[in-house]
Amino acid sequence: MSYIGLQENYNRIRSLIQMAKSDGFVNLAELTYIIFVAQKLGISQSELNELAKEEDNFSAPFSEQDRQEFLYELIKVMYVDGIVDDIELVHCKELATKLQLDEEAIANLFKQIQSNSNKLMEKTDFDRFFS
Repeated sequence: MSYIGLQENYNRIRSLIQMAKSDGFVNLAELTYIIFVAQKLGISQSELNELAKEEDNFSAPFSEQDRQEFLYELIKVMYVDGIVDDIELVHCKELATKLQLDEEAIANLFKQIQSNSNKLMEKTDFDRFFS
């Protein structure tokens, strides 16, 4: 893996950790999901431990497709504990804005999330906001 790819993966995990921490508590479901994503990205447990100690230096993935995938991962972290906290929602919106995706799509996406905060939307439904 290239240095840039590795740093992008590290940034992705740092942001997921910060998303999980945004409500003041990282629960087991959030931690399990982050470990799953880290393993999928080839990040070891020791690297994950170090990343958890670091501040989030947010850096958006390069391609629009990767930025959309990353936003969906952030949303999954928000839902994984079964509670969409207002603080998490605000933090997720801020990160979504930093991803420089279509503003109207983001606004419509978060209206949908707020109106149905008890169930994570399917990935295909998420993708429709950006097609």
